[in-house]
Amino acid sequence: MPSFNQLNDFYLAQGTSQLLNSWTDPVYKFDSSSFYNWEQDNLPIYDLEDRTNLNNEMAGYPASAVDGMMLTVSATGVDNKKVFSTIENALAAVPNTIRFPIIIEVCTSGQLGGMHLDNKQFEGSGAGLEIINRGFAKILCGSGTQGTPALGPSSLPVQSESGSGVDGSSIIMFSSTSLSAAMLESSSIGVSTTVWDGLANARDYWNHFSRAFVLYPEWGNANAAENGRTIGTSVNFTDDSATTPIFLRPSIQIQEDNLFQVTPYQDNSASSDIVITNPANSSVEMRPNMTMAPMFGASLKLSRATGLVYSNCLSGVSVKGCHGQIFIRGFCVDGGSQGSMITGSPTQRTSVGFDIQNSEVLLENCAATRCKDAGVEIHNSDVTLNRGFLAHHNYELESSPNTLDKKVLSNPTAGLRAINSNITLSAAAQVDWGLPLDSPYCFTRNIVGIDLRNSNLLTDPEYVYGKDVLGNTRTSTYGSQSLALQTFLNLEEGILAKESLISTGQRISSFQNKIGISLDNSICETAEVTVDHNQDVGVKATNSTFNYNKNAAVSWTGGPWYPTTNFLANGQHIVLNSSKFIPTDVDDMPSKYTRFALSGNYGVGSLTDDATTTIQTLPAVVVDNGSYMKAVGTKSINNMATVTDTANAYKGERSIKGSAFRVINSSRLDLYGLGTDATWVIGPRAWGQQQSNAGVYAGDGSHVLIAGPTTICQLGIDALAENNSTIEIGPHQKNGVIDASGYALSAASPSNQTQVNLHATRSCLVANKNSILNMHDLGDYHKGWDNKYFLAGELADYDTGTTGLNTSSFCAAGYLQFYPNPFINYDTYVGLKNQAAYPTGGININKITGTGVANPTVRRLSEAPFPIVDRTSNSVSDAGFGGMCVRAVNDSQVNVKNVTFPTGWENTSGAYYDVSSGNCELLRIWNIADNSQLHASYLSVGNATWTGGPKHPQDASGYYYGPSALWTSDTGTGLSGAPSSTADTSGASVLDSYGDGVDTKGTLGYYGKTSPENIGPFRIYVGVDPKANYLGYPVAGGMTYMPPVPKANAYESMGFTFNANATLITGPPRQLYAQGYATSGDVSAINNQGPNWTNASSMYPDLGASGYILDLPLDQQVENVASSFYYTADMIPADTAANIWLDESAINTFANAKNGLLGSSGRQKIFSYYSTTKNYGGEAFATPDAGFGLGLGSVNLFDIDRDL
Repeated sequence: MPSFNQLNDFYLAQGTSQLLNSWTDPVYKFDSSSFYNWEQDNLPIYDLEDRTNLNNEMAGYPASAVDGMMLTVSATGVDNKKVFSTIENALAAVPNTIRFPIIIEVCTSGQLGGMHLDNKQFEGSGAGLEIINRGFAKILCGSGTQGTPALGPSSLPVQSESGSGVDGSSIIMFSSTSLSAAMLESSSIGVSTTVWDGLANARDYWNHFSRAFVLYPEWGNANAAENGRTIGTSVNFTDDSATTPIFLRPSIQIQEDNLFQVTPYQDNSASSDIVITNPANSSVEMRPNMTMAPMFGASLKLSRATGLVYSNCLSGVSVKGCHGQIFIRGFCVDGGSQGSMITGSPTQRTSVGFDIQNSEVLLENCAATRCKDAGVEIHNSDVTLNRGFLAHHNYELESSPNTLDKKVLSNPTAGLRAINSNITLSAAAQVDWGLPLDSPYCFTRNIVGIDLRNSNLLTDPEYVYGKDVLGNTRTSTYGSQSLALQTFLNLEEGILAKESLISTGQRISSFQNKIGISLDNSICETAEVTVDHNQDVGVKATNSTFNYNKNAAVSWTGGPWYPTTNFLANGQHIVLNSSKFIPTDVDDMPSKYTRFALSGNYGVGSLTDDATTTIQTLPAVVVDNGSYMKAVGTKSINNMATVTDTANAYKGERSIKGSAFRVINSSRLDLYGLGTDATWVIGPRAWGQQQSNAGVYAGDGSHVLIAGPTTICQLGIDALAENNSTIEIGPHQKNGVIDASGYALSAASPSNQTQVNLHATRSCLVANKNSILNMHDLGDYHKGWDNKYFLAGELADYDTGTTGLNTSSFCAAGYLQFYPNPFINYDTYVGLKNQAAYPTGGININKITGTGVANPTVRRLSEAPFPIVDRTSNSVSDAGFGGMCVRAVNDSQVNVKNVTFPTGWENTSGAYYDVSSGNCELLRIWNIADNSQLHASYLSVGNATWTGGPKHPQDASGYYYGPSALWTSDTGTGLSGAPSSTADTSGASVLDSYGDGVDTKGTLGYYGKTSPENIGPFRIYVGVDPKANYLGYPVAGGMTYMPPVPKANAYESMGFTFNANATLITGPPRQLYAQGYATSGDVSAINNQGPNWTNASSMYPDLGASGYILDLPLDQQVENVASSFYYTADMIPADTAANIWLDESAINTFANAKNGLLGSSGRQKIFSYYSTTKNYGGEAFATPDAGFGLGLGSVNLFDIDRDL
């Protein structure tokens, strides 16, 4: 079994030369007794020769005669030529100009003092200085599953700390045969002896003094799916064998006795360590998903341990003005004067652990701890960090009032600080030198983890997934070939970059900091990233770019590093200000990208108004101030998406615009789903936290594009556009053109096409305040429409195969499916309360009783979008109980072109929406209010299991149609509730003139159609006069009142004769007017609502409440026979027809559309119809007759993609 091996691991050539001499002091001087003695007379000559040799050596001569030099630092055998007592003495003997390889081996344990290199110059390709600590050993995981020695070296935890401890589940005992072997074998090559020579065994040497750092590697458990990182780094800071030794057994040669112990580090300032809490409940600590109880033996058999162990430490390292090959290997700088900073008289002796200025250096397997200003600080230098670097507990301490009990937070101590420098991270390709898995780059419990200023932090461009550090193709067994840069438990930023570049083909993991990664005028490029459990923000970027999946390659499809772009349990995940968050664009993105996870943000904001404070969970992602984000394969899950209300609850005490994505101030978001990784945006499960919650928000001139397979659910509003903003749903695009090659959009890959499912408890889509909803090319009408619609005279003027952005194969499998639910108190109906949790609720639900049965195949939260199910199963109806699909208000606009609506719910032929009734009243509504606009064309309806595929809506007439032509009694008799003076139809209670006809048995005869022609699964509601909100049907004795037929007196309308104890049901009238329908008869308003100025008649005198009309003379009462019947034309705006344009497919998609073209019977024309043909009568028609208008097309519409 291989173990850590430095014995034959050198960067420089080994040599046998030694120093010729060293200057002696004092210089010999003659006296009278020794004069003219030839032996004594030569002594000054010897001194001069010694001095000349020393000067030559310091100048690097004679280089041609030196093959290499090995020096040793040891407590014994000191000769100051080959063996020195201190590192400083050895370095003092090193030439200032180095022309040959020099290797210094440090074999001393305990305190080493300092290491200072100033102005060393190097000449010649072989020249260099390599300083190796032989009192260093590494804990290796290797490449295999732990507990299976044949697969690799074994270093595994034996016991972990309780989750209630300082560092949670940190390792406190571990077994490592590789570490034991390394300690036993550690030797000085230069003097050919072990470092523990002269002692009884190696244990005595390593227990005498230790600085040990032990942690789980980033892939901590060889088989676990969860990330197994340590919450803290355990240490052993031992100054003498009287304190806790690292070895627990007297022998290191018996495998089962290779046990070591360490403890989580603690000083007197532990109370100010960072603790990540849920602001909604400060008693809830947010930690990575790890086992938080003590673990022993078998329960840890698949866990792994790695780390760095030192038998000595330096007080500091400085390298200044040195240019050449310098290798500093296996050293720990400890800024503390003793092991414990709690007992005794400890001090902080070191400001900067590794101080590198204007130099080129490689630091390998090094660590810096307890320094005041920085663990390592690099100025104007090129530094390679190789095989691991730890910066641990670096911060300045002061005494207040106890010994060193307070961190100096005004001093932003960094684990690593680089200014105008280049830092390269690397590892070994050989298992016994430390593969990337055993090369920990951990910056933990500092004030700032990594602080970059105008600097570059890089890995080799050839070092990517599937290759080792040398660029050779390798299989990364359990993450063994992946290098992870970890920053965690820092009080401020994990990584802070200003005007800098971070570029790695490996992993970045930043967790449990105040801010995970902060970028200012910087670029961060990474192949894999995990950012989790950061208190405020995961990634915060200002004028910066974050590039994920840098190499555009699928690395992990499972295991602890999946998803490879993973944001989990941060206060907010991503906050962009004038920045970009983008993938690397390539062809066939679905084969290069997997899941991008955004899960469980918990940060809250508070607002105090009139002494009442409300709190609201903050948006997970903010894209602000001209920023751009492209999120590929995203799953955004609210932290209460799948569980009921607990102490960790999502806070929704006021409205939130963009709980998942808030895109504001001229910014843009592209949400791109993939066939294998559909976009999911999942809100909180509780209905009360949904209804004032918009999941995706575009505000203040911003744009959101939703493309590819997408499901947005468990939200009040799925997507909201406000203040001149746009929500677009269509195919994937690149630079405004469909990106067919980028997202494999073809007939062969239909699953990548834009298939959108929207589930909401208020409204699926909303455009407000001059905003736009654009839905286009979600399916292709060419695919489903019958040939009759393409014959001469019916040739469509929009051809996706030629003139449009898309061809049929790019979008034909697309669709848009709505699952709306009512805006109501869901506690009233148990079933609705459960339904709000779809799809995580897991049941088929009766909307009234709440009863249901498990149906995991339909309701289970999965990677796929909602299923398009057979209509007869009622599953689609169960998923949505009707309500608002689309709303456009405050001068907004909705454009719908070439869209397939799969539908599948039961037919909704009721006159108005009512969730308490049967399926007929569960209308799917598009609300186009005030001066807002709708333009709909080239629509298709249906799906493969229901209609045999999408069809022209006219051909779905047997599935969806609206109400009957007349209001009828329970026996089917047509009612006569309108005034007899009503134009066209007299007293008949007209409902929808294109509905199923009724024989009136009177002068009107048969009214309506022999079969329904009011075709369509949706209804359009326009805005109504606010006074319609006061109107309702009086009900007495459980029945709606109707005036007698025939009337005994002309004035016997509802307002004169209903019972005094009647109640008013106010819902239906405004819904009927909004659809362009008339009420069945008289309606009324209540006039006893308090002070006069609050009464209906005071605000709207034309409502004419009966109590006032009865005071009029009888002849005037007769003149007011229609006082309780209000014509539709008087209740809706006069200009809606100019705002709503529907082609022949659209008027068969909205069941009330044809009726809304009439304007008869006191109703009003509310829609405009046009024909999408090039021939006579079509909007695209241009006369062929010269002299009679030749050369002019449409004067109503413009669309550059169409022949208008």
